[in-house]
Amino acid sequence: MSNLLSSVNHKPIGFYGKVVDQHAMPLANVTVYASVIYNTGLKSGVDKTQTRTDAAGLFSITGMRGRTLGIGLDKDGYEYGGEHGPFQFTEMVMEAERYHPDQTNPVVFVMYKLQGAEPTIHFARRFFDVPPDGTAVRIDLATGRKVSAGGDVIITLQQPMARPGQRLMHYRWLAEIAADGLQESTAKLMYLAPENGYVSALSYGEKGDERVQERHVEKSFYLKTTDGRYARVRMDFTSDTNPDYPSTVGLTWWLNPKPGSRNLEFDPAKAIKPQP
Repeated sequence: MSNLLSSVNHKPIGFYGKVVDQHAMPLANVTVYASVIYNTGLKSGVDKTQTRTDAAGLFSITGMRGRTLGIGLDKDGYEYGGEHGPFQFTEMVMEAERYHPDQTNPVVFVMYKLQGAEPTIHFARRFFDVPPDGTAVRIDLATGRKVSAGGDVIITLQQPMARPGQRLMHYRWLAEIAADGLQESTAKLMYLAPENGYVSALSYGEKGDERVQERHVEKSFYLKTTDGRYARVRMDFTSDTNPDYPSTVGLTWWLNPKPGSRNLEFDPAKAIKPQP
């Protein structure tokens, strides 16, 4: 059994990468940390090594054996969000899930060059009940409060409600997030708001298919206010038809109160106390 496990799991590691900044410029002298998880059937553990990128931002990892490779990056003045990996070499996963070394096509890693945080308003995970009848929930990002008019972000929900004693397993629901500008993002480091590409609303929901019912949505997006301020927002939305457990939206955000500044880096020492 150990010989079989070793043959499919303890594979030669060959990896080629390239490190660039957020403007796609190569980064030299980045310290690259590689960790290889191995399991031969007789022994298991983690091997580690490190190298540096060359003038073109290129690096390679060779001469190790194992099943899974993890990559870490470090350079003064830069931050890496960890978007890539782990990389699979083992034959115990499907072929499509394995990494195949190609020196002519290195994996591109992006490190963000820190600009220096500006004073920022930060709210961590504030929850708001959302009525199911389309009534708008308006939120002021500077104070973290619901407001009766205006608001930097407006949330509405359309969904049925259960009658007493009834439980709706599959139902249609539609939530809409509106603002002067929104742009969804999957980036781990949302430190610089884009100049363009914003839309006025984003919609999420389900059609009520009995085979698929997703009542929870997690998204991140950049937000632009009507007076030119920028924020990054993490949202988790939960839909529920039970009157005792209202649908809710949870928001975490970082708002730069300086109009026109797209800098969304955050330093707790520069956090602004929210307005009363």
